[in-house]
Amino acid sequence: MLFMDIVGFSLLPMNEERQLLRDLQKTVMGTADFVRAQQKNQLISLPTGDGMALVFFGDVEAPIRCALELGRTLAGASPRISLRMRTKRSGGKEVAPPAIAGVANAVRKGGKHAGSHGSIYPTKGSST
Repeated sequence: MLFMDIVGFSLLPMNEERQLLRDLQKTVMGTADFVRAQQKNQLISLPTGDGMALVFFGDVEAPIRCALELGRTLAGASPRISLRMRTKRSGGKEVAPPAIAGVANAVRKGGKHAGSHGSIYPTKGSST
């Protein structure tokens, strides 16, 4: 799983919030791992209000590769999106629909106060 949130999102004017979310979604949907997983029907993508959550199936390294590609892309093409990313592994088990439904809530509770732009933080239970 890859959790992303835009740093300082709630401090922005609403029209800028919407534009940043659209820019983030477009950038995420252009990453190689997103495209690959979506084509194989091995991805669930959820909006979280101030970012996104991606649940990858079948490839435990996909969230890390996606995060790294996003970091490079955002640093070069869209420096105005300051993004905080966290990865979490499901422990090798299939992620049940109720767990996926709670992803947005987990992101909000998952330490958004920590970290800075461009950082990727594995959460407890992640593979490293």
